Amino acid sequence: MKQGRFLKLVNGTAYDWIRTDGQSCEMLTWNLPDRVKAGTEAFAYVEWEPGIKDSQGYLVGEAAYCLKGTEDIFRIQAGAEGNAVRLTVYYGDLTGKYIPQDATVPLVISRDGYAVFILSGIHGDYAAAAGEEYKSESISWSACTEGISSIDNLCLYGTHLWEKCEIYLQGYENKNTGCMITLISNGEIHKEGRVDWMELVGTQSRTYSFEIHKKVSLVVAGYISNPAIIGGGASITLTGFYK
Repeated sequence: MKQGRFLKLVNGTAYDWIRTDGQSCEMLTWNLPDRVKAGTEAFAYVEWEPGIKDSQGYLVGEAAYCLKGTEDIFRIQAGAEGNAVRLTVYYGDLTGKYIPQDATVPLVISRDGYAVFILSGIHGDYAAAAGEEYKSESISWSACTEGISSIDNLCLYGTHLWEKCEIYLQGYENKNTGCMITLISNGEIHKEGRVDWMELVGTQSRTYSFEIHKKVSLVVAGYISNPAIIGGGASITLTGFYK
């Protein structure tokens, strides 16, 4: 099943970030912005196929950014890590507060569900942050259907104090799919956890995030259906985040 992550780039420096080069090897989506203006932020979505490489650290995506008017460069990278992808930043020769020179640092997950990179300051005196660290567990379900298929066994048990959770849905190519989902937390419907109806055309995707802050079981219930004669199909992943 395809997997993806939203990426948030925050430019707090005095310089525009200009993308100078990059590559995408085996990434399904790697469309990082060409320019991030000083004092602004930009968003991207990156996506990969699980199991693309088993070798630790194998580079599958990279984008280099130069800070306009300087020779300072950093690189956003995607590297294989088992069956998943790890997003990192390579600092190169950037110098300043909390900047580990010539180091590669993970872009960990923030409270709003993004992989975040923040860089501020001026040449020779930069400060950087790479998000707030969370661990995660995921479980997935997928099916094709000519009628209706119930979502089965999509459950994360109360083994951790879940800070938040995320439900990611993606349709299948050449299918139109209707979805109804409900997030159940500790046996009760989450106060914001009902999606009564939505449709995925082809490989469209949706992500829903919920605050939890409890050590409880999390269950996704519902169904997918076929609203058109071409059939329906979707994959659904429930991810819980904890410290």
